[in-house]
Amino acid sequence: MAGNGTWAGKPAVNSCRLGGSIDRGAVVCACANQERAAVAIEHALDARRNRVRLSQAEIAPIQWIVIIALAVLILITLAMLHIGNRLAMAVTMFIFSTAIAVCLVLLMVYDRPFGVGGFVTKPTMLRDIMPE
Repeated sequence: MAGNGTWAGKPAVNSCRLGGSIDRGAVVCACANQERAAVAIEHALDARRNRVRLSQAEIAPIQWIVIIALAVLILITLAMLHIGNRLAMAVTMFIFSTAIAVCLVLLMVYDRPFGVGGFVTKPTMLRDIMPE
């Protein structure tokens, strides 16, 4: 920030330079509104940075291996527990396999939400609200 109230050639927030015959109250109000707008823009930019950072985060391959290995081990354990009753084993394996599939699909979607291929979240809502 330079000494004249500018930063990189742009006027700073606190440098409300309203000239002419405007009363003091209007200048104070305009400065307060500019400060609130600047704070709101800062918050929006911080939120955007956080979203971009989160969208680039991925689940590591070793974590995928551990998740799948644990799911397989649980399925094997359930099969061993219900080895004497085939109907109970089939129902239990079906329910738990479905739960595992749903969890894996959710993990794939949230692993790379803006990635190419597979399950992708599209920014259609953002495009709908953007001004033309």
